[in-house]
Parts: sequence; C-alpha cells; structure tokens
Amino acid sequence: MPVNYYYYYNTLFVQGPPGTGKTRTLLAFIEVMVNSRPVNPFTPILACADTNAAVDNIVEGLMARRINVVRLGQPAKVLSVLVLLVS
Repeated sequence: MPVNYYYYYNTLFVQGPPGTGKTRTLLAFIEVMVNSRPVNPFTPILACADTNAAVDNIVEGLMARRINVVRLGQPAKVLSVLVLLVS
C-alpha cells in the first residue's frame, strides 16, 4: 500500500492471517511516517490492535527502532518487560 494512501485518508488498516508480515509492515510504515512528518514533527500516530500481545509487539518493534512510544492499557495485561522499560 503506498504512503500516499495514508496522506489522503489519514487512516491505514492492516488485516490478514497470522504470519503474513502485518506487524513488520506496520512498523516500517510508522517509521517512515515518523521520519517524514511534513507539518508538525510532534503529530501523534495512533496504532491499535485486537489483542494486548499484538500491541506489545508493536511497542517492542517501535522501541527497537528508537521511536518514542506511549503504551495505554491495564498494567496487568501489558508485557512485564515493557512495563519496566516504559516506566
């Protein structure tokens, strides 16, 4: 999906069966968006997922790319490694 699609609709949905590279694609897309925000470099980007595990995977991937992340959710359901890293 081209980046132009995001600029036009301001929304991107990634859907597919397990193991098809959804998280990897999303991480690469967010990284491009963070590094090329044309108007305001502090414009937030919202990433959501169906499960807490999927959100944790996104957070881990963004942190590995040195992208600042705010993880919202019940602390009991957040991966314990992330709780230590983010707090």
